[in-house]
Amino acid sequence: MTSTTLFLLQALVIILAPFILTYIFRLSMYLPPVVVQVLTGLALGPSLLGRVAPGTYEALFRPDALQPLQHVASMALLLFGFTSGMHLQWSSLRERGGALCTISLASLLVPGGLGLLTGIWVLRNYAAAPGPAASGLQFPAGIAICCAVTALPVLAAILRESRLTTTKIGQMALAIAAVNDAALWAMLGALLALSGMVHQPNTTSVTALLLLLPYWAALFTVFKLLIKFIEKHTPEKSQREHLQLTLACVLALGSAVLSEWGGLHYVLGAFVAGVAMPHSAREILLKRIEPLTVTVLMPFFFMSTGLKTLIDTSSPLFTGIFLAVTAAAVLGKLGGVAVAARLTGEPWCQAFALGALTQTKGLMEVVVVTILLDAGIFSRNVFSAVVLMAVLSTCLAMPITRLLLRYPARGASASALSALPSQPEPGRTPS
Repeated sequence: MTSTTLFLLQALVIILAPFILTYIFRLSMYLPPVVVQVLTGLALGPSLLGRVAPGTYEALFRPDALQPLQHVASMALLLFGFTSGMHLQWSSLRERGGALCTISLASLLVPGGLGLLTGIWVLRNYAAAPGPAASGLQFPAGIAICCAVTALPVLAAILRESRLTTTKIGQMALAIAAVNDAALWAMLGALLALSGMVHQPNTTSVTALLLLLPYWAALFTVFKLLIKFIEKHTPEKSQREHLQLTLACVLALGSAVLSEWGGLHYVLGAFVAGVAMPHSAREILLKRIEPLTVTVLMPFFFMSTGLKTLIDTSSPLFTGIFLAVTAAAVLGKLGGVAVAARLTGEPWCQAFALGALTQTKGLMEVVVVTILLDAGIFSRNVFSAVVLMAVLSTCLAMPITRLLLRYPARGASASALSALPSQPEPGRTPS
């Protein structure tokens, strides 16, 4: 079998397997499609296929044949960061005022604080847990970020499939997730910058970091001016959309290159480029980029994630970290959001349902933990434990919400499910 034939066979398996599980076996009725994709990646990796059919696993995914898959996965991750940035709607956050700020802060600080304490506990009890580049509080800070994640794209997909997008609880959950997304990327960028300065204090890296901020600031102006120029001087719609797509990809790649050069992860640069994209061009770009990214490219990322993940329940290191991180993430998000929402006037039923929804982690958590593994802050055992935590917490989100909204308390369910016609349903987001 030639290397090209092997790559095409890998691609066929990677794209077809989650499709069969999602739509033929109807797992989408019980699990978000992104969870099915993650589980498919885990099943095709050493955790399952490598154990039950080692010969097939070795033939399909031997180490020397993985480099092409990794390149496709990197492009998928870059485009995901770009589209995630375009999904942030700052105007909807400003409209919700103090109550949203209080709940959003609690959704970050409570699980993040528990995650920080959990990371310190892991450091004291499992010396092999940190990665080779972790020092000081970098490892606990990474655990804190993982516990604080709420995945905006996956949450939007769950709400859409459950017909909760335009309800009060759905709109509140989306707004909280948007704040989480923005804060997450900022915290992750700061952690990676600190790690890069500590472990690679070279002139090139420092120069690139100094260039990043003015470059990112300029993107907001440059994007707007160039998009207006294209709209003004290109009357034909198809040509205008083609130019906008080319411009967006070029500037996103440039931002990613500079981020990677500066010791940050390239996906951070792509995310900032997405945030900088003018709203007038976002809809058409998302329609063109997102379906290909989600359907064709992201399964390659999940496959590369699955190949790095070894779920070994017999290992005290894996089991201990998984249980500790899951408890911190689920209880911190559920309790922190519920108490904050209750203090701002929401009924307990709706407050806990909001906490259940915002513990959705899915794809965003897998992205974050992959970045932390690549940066040398997490070891592979911690990586595997956090990936499994992301799958479990995402699977629990909707069943807990449905259970809570099924038992109204003083009109809580009716309030949670009341439609907000003034809030338009967001554009289709990746699942």
